[in-house]
Amino acid sequence: MANYDNSSTLDSRIGADENLYDPALKRRTQRLLRLFLDYTKKYPLKERWLDVGSGESYMRDVLREETKMKIEVSEVDLDVQPYEFPDNTFHTLTHFEVLEHLFNPLYHVLELKRVMAPDGNLFLVTPNDYSLIYKAEHLLSRKYRPHFHQFCERDLLDLFHRAGMKIVHLEAFYKSPSGTLARVSKNGFFMHIQAA
Repeated sequence: MANYDNSSTLDSRIGADENLYDPALKRRTQRLLRLFLDYTKKYPLKERWLDVGSGESYMRDVLREETKMKIEVSEVDLDVQPYEFPDNTFHTLTHFEVLEHLFNPLYHVLELKRVMAPDGNLFLVTPNDYSLIYKAEHLLSRKYRPHFHQFCERDLLDLFHRAGMKIVHLEAFYKSPSGTLARVSKNGFFMHIQAA
């Protein structure tokens, strides 16, 4: 696995956004990449691949470099606009830390379902905003978090069931920051979803 802690490597891809050089962010990306690639050994990635708004701007490039696959993107407003792709287009969809930022997640999930091929796989990551670490962050720092929705496991099961999709795998994992509290807290969800 490539080492993405090298700032000169990141420079060539993501420009000068200093937030992306945060060591905790890099560790989180490597942790998520490891989890994702380990899981896709069982469910291999297939062409065509759509990545929906990868949280950190370098995640998509990291995936391209690791998998050597072409990854397509869409620039539509995910809350209100349909994707510009026909039905049943994509066999692989990745969706890292986007769902919680949307006003209308059900509309978006229905669009994901529409563009997913019948044998397609959606891999999704979203924060577990009910985890201990997020509760502590909200209380102690009162830090602004631009999340319009907060999800627990039950919320995610209900959302995807309502959209007519099945969750093949849902796993809580610690994504950031590092440390004992994060490991215990499991502040993220990794999901594998298919059409029902």
